[in-house]
Parts: sequence; C-alpha cells; structure tokens
Amino acid sequence: MRRVADPPDATLSRGEFFRGGDTSEYEIEVWACNWRAFTVYQSCQLTHVGMSGACLGLSAREIHAALELHGVPRSRWRDLSADLMVMGRAAAGWLNAEQKKAQ
Repeated sequence: MRRVADPPDATLSRGEFFRGGDTSEYEIEVWACNWRAFTVYQSCQLTHVGMSGACLGLSAREIHAALELHGVPRSRWRDLSADLMVMGRAAAGWLNAEQKKAQ
C-alpha cells in the first residue's frame, strides 16, 4: 500500500485501492487533485452488515473520524466527505460483486 509521502499521480493496483482482493492487471491512477481524499479513504473501514457480510460503503461517523484524524481543515470537510462517499460506494459495489462471484 502506498503511503501519504508517495508522490501524487501514483498508479495503484485495484487490490491496493480496495485493500485486498483482486490484484490483477487493473490499475487505478490517483491524480494529485484526489490525493488528499485517497489518503483519508485509506484510513477508513468499510461498513459490512448481516450474516451475508454485504458491504454498504463508508458511514458518516467513519468519515468524520478520518477527517479529524488527518487534521483536515473543517472548510474542506464537505467536499472531501462527498469524495469519500463516492469512493466508499465504488468499493462496496466492487466488493459485493466479487463476493457474489465467489458464491
């Protein structure tokens, strides 16, 4: 996994982005303008529910804690929260699809 100190415009495998799972030939490019959202996202835990373990994405509580942990100025919270919700939904969709394939 890449660290905050890595240069922006890094290319990560799909498995690095979604923290586990498929590390195939797919790569995800992280642009400099998205680097802050990406680094905050990496400290979040996706929410899983029920016996099925379905992934819902990121909770508002998780996002709030991560923004505070990273010392993000409150003036940036609204925009970064929206970015993190999108990233969480994307990760949840992919993880749920992978789980269905495995069944």
